[in-house]
Amino acid sequence: MRQLSSDIQGTEWERFYFHRFRAEALKGLVLHAANSGSFWQGLVPRFAHHNDAVKHAIIALGSTYHLQLQQRTTVAPRLEAFTLQQYNKAIQSLREPSDGTPLEQVEVLLMCCLIFICIESLRNNKQGSILHLSNGLQIIGQLPTALLAHIISDTDSDPNNYEERLTRSELKQFLAYFQDLEIGTQVFGAPDKPVLSLRMFEVTKDDDGPRDEYKSLQECHTQLIRYGHNVHARIWHTLPYKGDNEFWASPDQIREHERLLDRGRRVLEMTDRFMSSPLGPDPDTDRAGFISGTLDRMHSRGILLMAECMPKNITRRQLHELDPQWSEVATLVERLYDLIHSPPEAAEDGLKRTSALHENTRAITIDNGLLIGIHATLYGSGNRDTRRRVMDVLRRMESRREGLYDASVLLRVFEAMGADGHGTYASELLLDDLAGPGLSGVNGLLGLEARLAELHIGWRVPPQS
Repeated sequence: MRQLSSDIQGTEWERFYFHRFRAEALKGLVLHAANSGSFWQGLVPRFAHHNDAVKHAIIALGSTYHLQLQQRTTVAPRLEAFTLQQYNKAIQSLREPSDGTPLEQVEVLLMCCLIFICIESLRNNKQGSILHLSNGLQIIGQLPTALLAHIISDTDSDPNNYEERLTRSELKQFLAYFQDLEIGTQVFGAPDKPVLSLRMFEVTKDDDGPRDEYKSLQECHTQLIRYGHNVHARIWHTLPYKGDNEFWASPDQIREHERLLDRGRRVLEMTDRFMSSPLGPDPDTDRAGFISGTLDRMHSRGILLMAECMPKNITRRQLHELDPQWSEVATLVERLYDLIHSPPEAAEDGLKRTSALHENTRAITIDNGLLIGIHATLYGSGNRDTRRRVMDVLRRMESRREGLYDASVLLRVFEAMGADGHGTYASELLLDDLAGPGLSGVNGLLGLEARLAELHIGWRVPPQS
C-alpha cells in the first residue's frame, strides 16, 4: 500500500518552498489565537493539493519569506525571479476557467488574497497589500446576506448547504482575517468605503452586544470584532456630519451614540473580567491565548476611543486630553512585548523551553497586533513618559510586521516627527492637524508620511517595489 504524503506535484524547488512555507512562514502568520485554528496549518495546504492558484501562491510566499533571509547573498536575484514566476503563475491560474461552484471559486479567491497580502507585506509594498485587501473585501461585499448571517451565527442549521466543503468554523476564520485587516485600515490610513463593516452592520444591526459574561476566548474576540465593525460603519455613516453640533444634538443621534458607547464599555469591561477570571487563559500554560486576550484588551480601548471622539473634529493637541487612556494602552503594549519576545519561564527540570512566538519574532503576522496600538499612542499621547515607554518598545521590535504595519516604517515616521527616544517631539509639530476618524493623525500612517514629505521634515516616501 502507498504511504500518504503531504508533498505536492511540482519541481524540486517548488516542493522545497512549499515546505519552507509550512515549516517557517506559517508560524508567524497569526498572533491572535482566537483566529488561528488550523487555517494555515491544515486548510491552506489542503487547498494547495487540488488548486494550482493556491499552490503557486504558497510557494511564492515560502520563497518570499526565505528571500528576506538571503537579501545580501548571490542567490537573492535568482530567488526573486523564482518568486515572481510563482506569483504570476498563481494569478494566471485564477484567471483560468474553473469547474468549481461559485462558492468554491470565492473561497479560492479569498485564500489567494490573504496569501498575496502576506507576500506584499514581506516585500514592504503596502500599496500592493492594500490592493489585494480591497479586492478581497469587494468579493466579500458581494456575498449573499444569508451566507454572512450563516457564518456569524452559532446555530447548527444550514438550509442552503453552505458547508459542503468548508465547515462554519473554517468560514469564520476566512471572515475573521478580513475583519481584522479592514479595522486596521481605519487607523493605518487607507479609508476606502468599509465594505465588510457595512455588511456586518447590516447583518448585526439589531445585536445590542454582549450581556452574559464571556465563557471563551473566541467569544471575547468575536464580540470585540463585531463592535469594531459597528464603530467603523457608524463612522462612515456620520462622517459628513463630523463636527456638526446641530446634527449630534438630535435626540436620535444622542441615543444612538450613547448606545454605541454603552456597548463599547461593556465589551471592554467584560474582556478585562474574562482575562482575570478562572476561565481566562493562563499566561504560564496558555501563553498564545493570553497574548490574544491581552491584545483584545488593548484593541478594545482603542476602538472605544474612536467611538467617543466620533462626533468631534479632534486635533492632536486635543487628543492629549485622553492621556489616562493612552497610558493604559502603553502599559498593555509593554506587557504584550514582554510576552511575545521573552522566552517562557524555565521548566521544572531547569531546562529552558522554546516558543514559536519567541522563535519567530521577525516573521509577519496577518492580523493586528501591537503596532496599531503603538501608532495611535505615539501620535495621540501628550505625556512624555507614555511616549518614551512606547517608543522604547517600538525600537526593540524594529523588524516586526503586523497586518499592514511595518515597525521600521513606523519608527522612521516618528523619528522624522522629532521623537528622540526620551518622549520629546519637535516643538508644536502637527499639533493642530485634524486627527481624522481613526485617531491616528492626518488620515493615518499614509497621511503622516505624505504630510511630513510635504513639510520637508526628514521624511522621504520610499519607492514601491
